[in-house]
Amino acid sequence: MINSNAPVISSTNEIKPSDIHAIVLAGGEGRRMGGADKGLALFHGQALAHRAAQRIAPSVGRVSISANRNLAQYQALGFEVFSDGQTSYEGPLGGVLAALRLCTAPYLAVLPCDVPFFPEDVLARLAAKLAVSAANVAMPLVTQADGSAFPDPVFMLMRATVLPDLDNYFTTGGRKITTWAGKAGLALVPFNTPQDALAFTDADTVQALADLAQHPTPEKRRS
Repeated sequence: MINSNAPVISSTNEIKPSDIHAIVLAGGEGRRMGGADKGLALFHGQALAHRAAQRIAPSVGRVSISANRNLAQYQALGFEVFSDGQTSYEGPLGGVLAALRLCTAPYLAVLPCDVPFFPEDVLARLAAKLAVSAANVAMPLVTQADGSAFPDPVFMLMRATVLPDLDNYFTTGGRKITTWAGKAGLALVPFNTPQDALAFTDADTVQALADLAQHPTPEKRRS
């Protein structure tokens, strides 16, 4: 468990990749996929969780996958795997809390397994914001095609010292990420290009996964 009194990098200093432990959340029930283990679903021939872990690896010092079943198959992907220990699924916040308890870095990054085109610079941009902010959590603010914007709560960069606060929120029944993050101190980072809207689209159903597979990557669309 993290020592809540451990020093963290000053908000005036750059957050380096080596300061960040990233966790790929793949512990959901997959109800919208008919109960299938979403993290192991194939996208362009690659398991979604593996794709996410590989995509984020250059931006961090350590990558882990949070999964609650088929652990041997996840371990075969080549990344550290752990279970969040939930006996009944209570949302992604349980996975975040379990990751914070394992985290030995000053910062924890959280991302979902089912967003195959997430921007490769997402953590760099969140880190740049958090480094100059008094906030404890940074999250993307994504503009959709219709001009509306929404925080994407399953992409987060947070200071590891939020562990006691999140532990208390979860223990007392709290499960909503945006509510907790707002109380902890939230900084939003705008992602407002048409490519960003596609990049944050999730493949949380069989049809959505198939539809996204028909798109070229956002990087190729920009080239």
